Amino acid sequence: MKLNEFKRASEATRPAVVLSDDEVALPVVRDLGRQRIPTLLVTPGRDNAARFSRYCAVMMCSSLGQGEEKLIADLEAIGATLPQRGVLFSCDDDYLVAVSRHRAPLEAYYDVPLPEWERLRALSDKEQQLLLAQAAGVATPISSIVRDVDDFRAALEAVPFPCLLKPIVARDQFRAVEFKVVVAQTRGQLEEAYTRHASSGPFLLQEIIPGGDEQVWIAGTYHDAASRCVARFTGRKLRQHPRGFGVARLCESRWSDEVADLADRVLTEARYHGVADVEFKRDPRDGRLKFMEINARQGYWVALPTAAGVNLSLIAYADVTGATCAPFRQRDGVRWIDALHDAPDSIREIRRGELSVREWISPLAGVRADAYLSVRDPRPGLYAMLRMARWHLTTRT
Repeated sequence: MKLNEFKRASEATRPAVVLSDDEVALPVVRDLGRQRIPTLLVTPGRDNAARFSRYCAVMMCSSLGQGEEKLIADLEAIGATLPQRGVLFSCDDDYLVAVSRHRAPLEAYYDVPLPEWERLRALSDKEQQLLLAQAAGVATPISSIVRDVDDFRAALEAVPFPCLLKPIVARDQFRAVEFKVVVAQTRGQLEEAYTRHASSGPFLLQEIIPGGDEQVWIAGTYHDAASRCVARFTGRKLRQHPRGFGVARLCESRWSDEVADLADRVLTEARYHGVADVEFKRDPRDGRLKFMEINARQGYWVALPTAAGVNLSLIAYADVTGATCAPFRQRDGVRWIDALHDAPDSIREIRRGELSVREWISPLAGVRADAYLSVRDPRPGLYAMLRMARWHLTTRT
């Protein structure tokens, strides 16, 4: 869609503005654009596959490296050019924080279906997420907060091995520590990792819940401004990239009253507003679902709920604009894949004896959506393939 087409369409229908430098932007753009909602992608990066989608127009904005104030000024300037008030979706964590923190000036031009800043700040902190889950009566893994050496020594006695060491505020700490999670099988491995990164703390030390990727359950929800749950989707991961502690690369729709209830309890406790991605893992030792994390935005797999009948981005848009939204009902057994990562990952796992050819191929029969590839919107997928090929060539040389 060209920019002039977007502006003409926005005269009749309130526009959606998708702010992102992340891969989640593409399914959100598609979920809105396919419903004939005029959609504008606002991004600081030219490496965003969503830029090539037929379902959106594109405008560039300042990056956060240039300062939040400059980004907000760009969004205000874009908002001032819209024929009607827009609906602003932020699809990655850094931009989500900036928008929530500066929502007051932005609300002159946009509806912003996000938590207020004080609530979002708590959700950005893994310690606060655990406290929210516990306050809601939801089981959590054995965990300890490590702020200094004394905390670390106490945590060594409290948390069983194998365990995970991860930044409490990943968004702020990731660039300093250059990891999202360290897996420690032994005390020596953990002490080495902590000694190397202690100055970049605090950290969360957490037991690893045993079981494969298929034990990870996901919930996608939309809560309105009064924190009422308007829409819910549940499913489970089948494979992750990388295995064990990565992002989804194959998952399926599978309704679970238990998962839906647990997610609703946590988000109600958080007085949540907006689309959320909540993750749990089934612990085979006691059969209970343990809380893993909340992402205060659409999940990477958000095209899966849409393919299964629950278009969370459309539902959020309809709620804040008062637009009519057709009834939705989840269909089970629908699968989503990130084929560009699943294929090479699976081939490596077959070579290592971790996966059989049959285990790789058989789940693909139910696939109805892909992270990038689409016959109706092929250019983002082609760009993503070229980008991946370029990356492989670069790393090999």
